[in-house]
Amino acid sequence: MILYHDNGFYHFFGQHFIRSGVNFSTIYRNVPVFYLDRLTRGFLIPRPLKFNLPKCGPDDDTVICFDTNTNPAYLSWICRKYRDKRVILWFWNPLDSPARLDLMPRKAEIWSYSREDCRKYGLQFNTTFYFDDLAREAASSPSIQNDIPHVFFAGREKGRESFLSSFRQTILDKGAEAEIHIMKNKGGLLDHTPGREKFMTYAEMISCIRKADILLDYSRDPDAGLSLRPMEALFWNKKLITNNRSIRNYDFYYPDNIYLLGEDSRDLGDFIHSPGRQVPDHIKNQYLLSSWLKRFDRQ
Repeated sequence: MILYHDNGFYHFFGQHFIRSGVNFSTIYRNVPVFYLDRLTRGFLIPRPLKFNLPKCGPDDDTVICFDTNTNPAYLSWICRKYRDKRVILWFWNPLDSPARLDLMPRKAEIWSYSREDCRKYGLQFNTTFYFDDLAREAASSPSIQNDIPHVFFAGREKGRESFLSSFRQTILDKGAEAEIHIMKNKGGLLDHTPGREKFMTYAEMISCIRKADILLDYSRDPDAGLSLRPMEALFWNKKLITNNRSIRNYDFYYPDNIYLLGEDSRDLGDFIHSPGRQVPDHIKNQYLLSSWLKRFDRQ
């Protein structure tokens, strides 16, 4: 089995796929490439699409493509090149254009992390996941007990800056610390935490997660599938503040650990200052990358 994603994703998470024992390849050019042609007096002329073919080994029987940068033409090309292999497209984001599904090759199986999208569009469901190597690291990591509860968020702006900026003050008013890192959608940083002036690597994020008591998760679509933040909270034994209503359908939803914005009747300050509850390993293990891969074999 091989996982396939864009190059930026690989640099952020690729080492964790590899350490978790997964064959991982990347897309370097899955977009139109333009070049300067002197014969046309400097006009930009589009070349044909340039794709990298996943480098499948002899034991790879399945190609799993993540939705980012995987367009129908590219997926069709993979299906043609690997007629003897199973091809899966897994959506790790809300489906923004349902018409896109009609363009996908019939050979490809379409899966999603969102139960709601699966219900609406007849897709197959598989949860989000967390990396086996980081889960092992988290399990052996000593617990952190701060004198003042520490809330942490890091992510792209995606229309959330106004909420995150005001909610930071709400956290401070409840007697807690708030570390909010907001990255612009295209480079740069819109930062509300002093002292941070550069893009955060995932290793830096993990360092911040270790030191936090509570993680903040805020989505523009409260019915979407789970992002990586609930997984980080689950495996690093952190409490979670989220607006994702679908989280109530998961077996790790313990009210002691999770505060649901807009739905929870408790005072936010009481939740912030109360202790959390340990989630059993047999529940956590269902959300490992290795377990996620096995679920694709259920027919």
